Amino acid sequence: MKKMSITIKAAIIGSIIAGIFVVLGILLTYKLQTPTANSSPETNDREKAKRIILNYFDYDRDKIEIEKIIWFDFVSKGSNLEFYAVYRNDWRDFIDVFTLRQGFPENLYHRLGKGEGLDANHVTINNKTYFIATSNAGSGSYLTVTLYKYDGIGKPKIAYEDDALFQGKLFVFHNHVYLSGNNQRYELQYGKNSFKRVKYRQRLLYEYGSGSHILAYNIKKGEFQITYDGIPIKFTKDEEDKYSSISPIALGFNEQIVVDDNLVDSLPSQIRLMGSDIDVFSYQPGFFGSLKPKHKGKVSLDVSYNYSTWYHIKVVINN
Repeated sequence: MKKMSITIKAAIIGSIIAGIFVVLGILLTYKLQTPTANSSPETNDREKAKRIILNYFDYDRDKIEIEKIIWFDFVSKGSNLEFYAVYRNDWRDFIDVFTLRQGFPENLYHRLGKGEGLDANHVTINNKTYFIATSNAGSGSYLTVTLYKYDGIGKPKIAYEDDALFQGKLFVFHNHVYLSGNNQRYELQYGKNSFKRVKYRQRLLYEYGSGSHILAYNIKKGEFQITYDGIPIKFTKDEEDKYSSISPIALGFNEQIVVDDNLVDSLPSQIRLMGSDIDVFSYQPGFFGSLKPKHKGKVSLDVSYNYSTWYHIKVVINN
């Protein structure tokens, strides 16, 4: 019985650690990440792809600026015979996808930007590869996302479309697609031969020794609560209805604070986090934003909830 109990505990701990690893990986991603496909030495060549683009469109080599070139297996057959490129030519932005499966370059996708920011990525879900094209446009940086599938015949077909995500961003991690926008977080889930955007409701868990601390907001019995690494921060209230932490939270100089504002009953926009010493922290945007210290010493953070109540958090940044 004792041996069985130990085995069960080990299994539970292993599952928790695995889940933490996946979630924390998302946090550390603050811009679009590209999953690496299996390399094909004969095709995994940036210069070769650039030559194909130059020759196909008869571009001037001196006017083209390559931002990204990725070789991948668009037809999911085990060989990287396609590539996509994000580049600028003569002050215009482009996305192109080429295949070499017929022994010569064939253009599968061509897009000219019209004042919006363009990007591209790919993901493999259920052993099938999808190409992702994104654009951000307008003063609100509205995100448009399109996933394409390809069977090696004709042109790629649209598998999923999403648009008008206010201040939207896309993140790809461990072959999962995540979206943020409209003050919400989402995940693209695949089922019944189609994609569906669903709200991402998971909360973050602290892993000791990971170098990432979790500052989380919670609503408990109608009351706003702030925790640090899962432990509620205790506050005292002054005459002006401002709250100040009784004890400081500790942070290593080479560590970071990841902010979990993924509340179900309250929008993240209702919460504002500010550093009283702006030059002490650098903010890293991402699916979950994070704070990295610039200096050591005693500093503070201020959190505003519902535009009315302020929480003053003391921070000690050690070696």
